[in-house]
Amino acid sequence: MINCGDTSFPSCDGRTQIRLRFWLPEGEPKGTVQIAHGIAGHCGRFDGLARALAEGGLAVLANDHLGHGKSIADPSDLGFFAEHDGWMMVLKDMHTVFEMTCARFPEIPHFLLGHSMGSFLARTYLFTWPADFDGVLLGGTAHQRRALLITGRLLSGVLAGVAPRGRGRFLNRLVSGSYNRAFRPARTDYDWLTRDEASVDGFLRDPMCGFICTNRLYADMMQGLLMITSRKNLMKMEKTKPVLFYSGSMDPVGANGKGVKRAFRAFRQAGMTAVEMKLYEGGRHEMHNELNRQEVFEDLLDWINDKIRKPQGG
Repeated sequence: MINCGDTSFPSCDGRTQIRLRFWLPEGEPKGTVQIAHGIAGHCGRFDGLARALAEGGLAVLANDHLGHGKSIADPSDLGFFAEHDGWMMVLKDMHTVFEMTCARFPEIPHFLLGHSMGSFLARTYLFTWPADFDGVLLGGTAHQRRALLITGRLLSGVLAGVAPRGRGRFLNRLVSGSYNRAFRPARTDYDWLTRDEASVDGFLRDPMCGFICTNRLYADMMQGLLMITSRKNLMKMEKTKPVLFYSGSMDPVGANGKGVKRAFRAFRQAGMTAVEMKLYEGGRHEMHNELNRQEVFEDLLDWINDKIRKPQGG
């Protein structure tokens, strides 16, 4: 019987209570998994994956990032991180979850799983606190060219300077406007998420999903993307840290696997010695909500179990 529930903790922004959801297995867990969700989503979208991991003996924890889900102090905060340094504030909240998890489960391995924007945050975490976590899983990630990111950062910075809390409709179209193109004629605007129509419909019905984020959040994310493509930052990562890239071969966020392969190569070129990659044929963006999600759940659990049996550096 899985013990599932919510708690909260104060954000480093000094004004928001961060929602933290947990899924605990029967008996003592053999490890923990901390999940970082994507943009315009929330931790509840990972319920199926979290339950599968908990049934496998792992304690799972996931928070709603600032401006997402139930981590909102005011309605105007929807899709907004912070006035300044929003990317790092979200990252610091993730670090708080890690410290809370270590205090509760001090003697077992800890893993971080980041999806989409959450994978970008997880990759930032890897060089910000390189000693934390015993392994990292990166789903639905990407690795854009720096010239494109610099342009995006300049443009989003201008718009954020004029209207920081304004809805970033133009930036949203710029970032994700082409994602559904490969799936025409499309049933919905979000067919690119997964082949599972019920999951897409659940996303569309969910008032905490699919909203347009603010100009400031897009500027924060562009800054984060520049950080994770910096070779100087990549060289700060712990070289023996186990990392798994996993994605769908038809995920437009990862350029149908090309961006995932670029990220994988960047890690290897930075001297990372325990990096693996898995592309699921025909899969789209949310592999944890795909038609073959049971296969994905088993693969992720097998990978984590393998790292628990063979600790980092062991």
